[in-house]
Amino acid sequence: MRVRLPIAALVLVPVLTSCGSGGEAENSMPPLTPEPTITLPPQDPAAERRSLPARTVLFRYLRSIAAGDPRGCAHLSPAYDRATFGARGCRVQMPPAARRLPAGDLNALRGVTVPIANEGPEPADYTVHITDLQWRTEPADPSDVLASSYVIRRVGTRWLIVA
Repeated sequence: MRVRLPIAALVLVPVLTSCGSGGEAENSMPPLTPEPTITLPPQDPAAERRSLPARTVLFRYLRSIAAGDPRGCAHLSPAYDRATFGARGCRVQMPPAARRLPAGDLNALRGVTVPIANEGPEPADYTVHITDLQWRTEPADPSDVLASSYVIRRVGTRWLIVA
């Protein structure tokens, strides 16, 4: 024969068992620690504002790789374009290169953001390492199209990925 307990009895059991010897529930919490996947913003809001155009260029380029959209090639300097995509160039090579990427990397690139950029190596440059990027999923692996770091430089009135 099965015994059915009323729902109220099931709710009271955890409450009664959580009480200490003094009759009060323990309210202590472990110390708060930052999550390893959360990237904290830069401490200097002015530096964040100054790097916004460079971060936007890299964001657009990475998202264009995920889409296989050659319009993202406009964010590359001619020298970086030749070094990365060869003599045929980014506009021709971007769609096939995106198709060669694993599905996980494409999915990661669709949700990538660029929260920080470090000043340097030159005074007008910003460097972003692939570890500085924030991913919604597992990070993408560097490949022939994805570099382990990017240098974004102001060239005239535009920001371009130069290395």
